[in-house]
This record gives sequence, C-alpha cells and structure tokens, in this order.
Amino acid sequence: MSGYLSEEEQRILSWLSPDAQPRRRRGTLPSAFGRAGSRPPRPAPPRSGTIAAVICEAEHYGPESSAQQAWRWARNLFTPSEVRAWLTGGLRSRDLDLVVELRSLGIPPGAMSWIIRGECMLDRIRLRGYTAQHVARTLRHEGLLPKRSA
Repeated sequence: MSGYLSEEEQRILSWLSPDAQPRRRRGTLPSAFGRAGSRPPRPAPPRSGTIAAVICEAEHYGPESSAQQAWRWARNLFTPSEVRAWLTGGLRSRDLDLVVELRSLGIPPGAMSWIIRGECMLDRIRLRGYTAQHVARTLRHEGLLPKRSA
C-alpha cells in the first residue's frame, strides 16, 4: 500500500478524530515509548463531531477504544449522525454487522423503537434473537416497509 490516501479515505479519516491514523503494526512503538520508565501520553478526548466522539459519548468508551470502534463504522461509510442515530436507537458498536445489514434492507434506525404487536423491534433482536431479515419481514408484514420487488 502506498503512503498516500485517496480523497475518500481522507474524508473518512476526518470523521474519526483529529489524530486518527491507521494502527501501527504489532511490535512497533514510537521511540519515546521504548525508554525505560517512560509511559505513553494519555490520549486526548476525541474531537467533537467525529464518529469517535459519538461513540465515546453514547457507549462511554475511552478515547482509544472509541477510535478503534470508529474505524469499523467508517469502513462501512457511516457518518457521525448515522452512528449517533443507531446508537441512540439501542444498538451498539458490537452490533455493527447487524446495523450494516439493517441499513442495506432499508430499515431506519428509528425502527428499533417501533412497537409491533406489543413488542419493540429492539427487544425482538435482543430477547428473541431476531436477525435483520426477521426484522425486515416483520416490518413488511405490518406495512411499515415497502414490499420487495421480485
């Protein structure tokens, strides 16, 4: 991989945090950390308006963990406002694969709070093990999502 980032990659990086950089390979540390008795500097909190800041606020992760999670969201081309919508809807960063599938099926983040036959969709996911396909099927059956074209 060359050392240059495409415009799209630079745009995604701007969503993460001001100091966001790809992870270093294992075993490579900045020279300042290699001296005996020195400790790495404490990470700064994520810049407001970034995916990392949204995750830090919604899931109470530290700056480093938030930055790592932000990379996962950014790789799937989520914006900070989309991340906030899904996280406030009740899903978490650990549910990102499910979120990606829900989004691909046209299910909005707000659907997690929709109550259908006495149970909200988030509870169906958490308690009954609903998959994105189950959620889509339920919402289509209730007329809340358009029918799939054949």
